[in-house]
Amino acid sequence: MSKRKSIGVALFGAVWLIAGVGAQNRPPAKSAEQVEFSAEDESVKMSVRIPDGVWALLKADEEVKRALEMESLTGDQLPRSWFSASVVHLHDGAERDLIVFGEQAMGGANIQPFWLFVETSKGPRLVAHGSAHDVRILLRRWKGYREIELMSATCCTVSTTILRFDGEKYVAYQKTSHNIN
Repeated sequence: MSKRKSIGVALFGAVWLIAGVGAQNRPPAKSAEQVEFSAEDESVKMSVRIPDGVWALLKADEEVKRALEMESLTGDQLPRSWFSASVVHLHDGAERDLIVFGEQAMGGANIQPFWLFVETSKGPRLVAHGSAHDVRILLRRWKGYREIELMSATCCTVSTTILRFDGEKYVAYQKTSHNIN
């Protein structure tokens, strides 16, 4: 190999190495899915239509039934406007899990109910339900599923709960609270 060719190969290798190291130090690309939700927002930013299987599970939910009763409505009259939903990926990118938030008659003051459904071969399955001011789908995983952080606040206290997937559903793993000074 000629000296000129050797220098060219060495230069190419150096540029390739530097570019590779630089790429490792770049922050990860923004996710295409919404992973932070807040009761301060009017609705989900990346909303999708709630599939029929999930809709049937929502109609059967006790909290939804109570809200319908308060409004003198039946399950068949359940307004879609009471909910917003977004696709999330809790286990891997192939599945289309769904987080659903209650709005309007389903919402509360500085808190909103949510339902988390995973996609299974038998259809959607409810794996978490609760109420929070903020819900964040974290990057950390437990048993292959992403952890979920819930935050709620009162006049005097901020409470945070981390949910972990136990193989069947999400359960509270860690709870913290601190006083607001």
